[in-house]
Order: sequence, then structure tokens, then C-alpha cells
Amino acid sequence: MDGLVIEHGARFLVGVPHPTASTEAFAQATRRDAKVRQALGNSRSLLLHTLTHDELDKEGDRDHVREMEAVYYDYSHNRTVRVRGHASGAAGLQIDYTHDQPMPSPEEFEIAADLVRESEAWGPLLKAGGISIYQPMPPVLQSTDGSTVERTLYVGLISKPRRFNRLVAVNMVRGEVSVEPVRPRGSMAAEQICGPENAPCLKPRRGTPGSVTIEWPTVNPVWRFLAIRPAYSTGVNGSGIELRNVEYKGKRVLKQAHIPILNVKYDDDLCGPFRDWMYDEMCFQAVGTDIQGAPGFRWCTEPPQTIFESGVDGGNYTGVAVYEPADGSLQLITQLWAGWYRYIHEWRFYPDGTIVPRFRFGGINNSCVCNIHHHHAYWRFDFDIVDKNNRVQELVDGEWKTFAKETSRRRTPEVETRWRVLHKSKEMGYEIVPGEHDDYGDDFSGDDQYVFRYHKDEYDDARGTIEQAQADMSFFIKKKPESVKKQDVVVWYVGHFRHNVDDEDEHLHEVGPTLVPINWPEAKPGGRK
Repeated sequence: MDGLVIEHGARFLVGVPHPTASTEAFAQATRRDAKVRQALGNSRSLLLHTLTHDELDKEGDRDHVREMEAVYYDYSHNRTVRVRGHASGAAGLQIDYTHDQPMPSPEEFEIAADLVRESEAWGPLLKAGGISIYQPMPPVLQSTDGSTVERTLYVGLISKPRRFNRLVAVNMVRGEVSVEPVRPRGSMAAEQICGPENAPCLKPRRGTPGSVTIEWPTVNPVWRFLAIRPAYSTGVNGSGIELRNVEYKGKRVLKQAHIPILNVKYDDDLCGPFRDWMYDEMCFQAVGTDIQGAPGFRWCTEPPQTIFESGVDGGNYTGVAVYEPADGSLQLITQLWAGWYRYIHEWRFYPDGTIVPRFRFGGINNSCVCNIHHHHAYWRFDFDIVDKNNRVQELVDGEWKTFAKETSRRRTPEVETRWRVLHKSKEMGYEIVPGEHDDYGDDFSGDDQYVFRYHKDEYDDARGTIEQAQADMSFFIKKKPESVKKQDVVVWYVGHFRHNVDDEDEHLHEVGPTLVPINWPEAKPGGRK
């Protein structure tokens, strides 16, 4: 097998077909294009993100990148410039101009931070020491009425021992820093501060490639899947560690699995609500060896240490750590950031076919998280049990009943919700077991479990800004609910976490279901070729 790398207990196949394309090569091609040069001219501009729009092969595993998009901000004309084209080259580029305000890149935030460091109002305080810079929520000024706003980033200044906490506005068009502190809508910078100190971290830009096919264990592997790093993940706001073409004992379980929607709402709306993003990787401690040919993946020889294990922000690595814990599983884990939030996304695979997706919630020093708030993580499971046409069933009064149409359910303390996804004709599949601490939906988060008919490009609800916080699951319903009986189906599962920093028993801040195999057949002799 071309490009095969074996690291301890897993095989990393870096030469097999997978959707990684060179986003940097595409960005360079756009810079050379005559139309793009004319569009940007001599403007002061910055490349923020490079996105991929994938085409999934529902009959196999030869997914490919259908189109790529480079997102520039043109500060001279105060506009976003989006350049789209085929991944194979820059021919036939389409250029769109908008006044939307995309999320800042790590590079853009550092430019804003440098302007604060050089400003007359705040520079002396920073030079004196004891005060650090952090990215607050929201990170960028958004228009609330459809009017055009000048590109403005928010920068936090904090000193935990001194109880100093300020937010300042940086106008990126004029290069000006506010003299007085500001309070963006939905945010605050009060004397009370909660969370560990913010750590510096060299973060990759969105669109940084990284994916690898993993077979585990090395001897007689039972698992095979493609893993994609968060910086390269699918969706408007990314989706964490994305999995594709997941096979157990040589048969397909999932075509795709990820978390495309993540939001948070505070009691009494003291802050937020916010729509968070899942593509920004944050440093954590991971001791091991980088996988050659698979940037963003590291085989770990010691347990990875995120902010939850160490209590400290930062570390020596950004990307996905792969590790074999003592419980006999294979673990994929990463640490993400969205402003002052820190999120841990994890997948565990067990030899008996069990899949354990988990998500944890935290934050670095700021004022908002001192208040009670509620995180909601929306998993999207594109089940393809053996092939793409499946059935979804619900246990009702001791009997499994098949859903005929798209529908949803809200879990309750009184009624246990049990769903399973089966092959279209065989009694084999996976049961979705709710997590012990996954809580229940409310008027903001909506229902907890959904089954929809698959449609390509429906990875999320298409909401792209931090202020479009509430999930719009009606986006997936057409004029009327479609049939899901023996069809290509997608199941959404929502986990909820009530975050109260004064609560000593916070259930480890962890939510997520468990996917348990049902009547799964043994692999044929010799396994997959």
C-alpha cells in the first residue's frame, strides 16, 4: 500500500484516496489570477480563510473536493472578497463582493492585537506587564440591521490578580483603537473573572489541510475510517474532528460524522447567545510522533493533556492526537477555541464495535462564563449501514417501530428515548444510547434527536455568523416531511450542558451518546483488500 505508515497500534494510510486538497496552492493561484489582482488591486487586504466544498461519494469512499473558496478582506474598500473555483486549478474563478463580516483568522486577530499594543491609550499598560490579551466574544462587530459596518475586531485586556478587565474596539479599516473600553452587544468585561489564564498559541488558519485513513488495531484491524482535522472540516462554521467512511469489520457504519452546530445561551441573556465555530485548533499537550504525510495528526506515547486534565491553557501541539488509553480503545482527541471558550472533541473506538463520541466545555479567564449558561452540541451522523439506504426505528412500549417520515423527539426525564439505525432489510445496525449527562432540550436548543432524508450540501443549517445563535433545524425540512423508510438518512443528536462554575459536581463537563452495534456480522476471512 503506497504511503502506508505503521505507528505502534494503528495503521495510518496516507497514500489512499481522500479529499485533502492544497488550500495554500489554491490561494496562491487566486493571487496570480488577473481578475483577482484587478479586484484587490493595490488594496490593503488579507487572506482570512480557505474553504473546501466537498462532493461525497455515497456509493464508495472516493470523496473529492468539488470547489474551493478563498475569503479575503479588502480593508481599503471595507468589503469581503470571496473567490471560488475548481480545486484542480484557478481557471474560471468566480468573484463575489459582500459586506458580511467573516470570523477573524488568527493572523488578523494578531494584527488587531498589535495595534492595541502600539496604541497610546493601552500600549503603556501592556508594556508595564501584568496585563495580557485575549479574544473575547463576539470577536467581530456584526451589523444588526443590515447596514454596512466598518471591519472592527474586539480585543480583551485582562489581569486576573488586579481584577483589570477591559474590551477595546479595533477599527481595521482606519487602523484605530478605541480610547475608551467598549461593551459589544452580548458581552461584558466585569471585575469578576472566571477561568484559567489565557495561553499564547500559534494557531493554524482555517483551511490548513490534514486528513488520514486509520486502520486499528495493527494486527487484524476491525476499524477503518478517514479522519479530518478540525481546521479542514466541513460546514459553515467547521465541525471538529470529522469522520468519513467509517467501517467496522469491513462493513460501512457511517459515511460522515461530526458536530456542525454548536451554540451557547446564558440565563437571563447576561451574555450572548453565541453561535460558536469548530475549526480553530487550540494548543494542548501531546507527547509523541507526528504522522508523516498527515499534517495535524500525532501518535501519542503518553495520555494527551487538554485544559481539563492539566487545568492549564495551552501546550505544544495543535491538531488531532491519536492514543490508545488503558481501557483498550483508540482515542482521537483535539482542543478547540472560540473566543474565550475551550472545547474538547473526542472519538473513541472499541474492539467490540462501540463508538463513543464525547464533547467537553470550558473557558479561559473572562466575566461571562462566571454566569450560568447552557452549551448545546449538535452531532450529525450520516449512517450508511452497509449501503446508503437504511431504516430508523424508535422503541415504543417495548416494540421497535420504523419511522416513515422525517421527525424529531425531545428527551424527557420520564421517557427514555431509544433509537436505532438498521440496514434496509437486515436486522443489523447501531443503537444510539443517550449519554447519562446529556440533559434535555429547551425552547432555545429545540428537540434532541432528528431524522432527515439525506441531501448533499446540507451539512448544517447554513447560519454563518456568531449572532445567528439558535439552530434552525427547520432548514432541513422541505415543504413537507420526506420519507425516511429505506432511504439515505441522517440522524442528528443534541447534547446539552448546564455550566455553573460554582457547581462542584459538573459531570466532568462531558456530553455525548454511545453508538452500540446490533447483530454485526464477522468480517470475511482476509478482511478488506
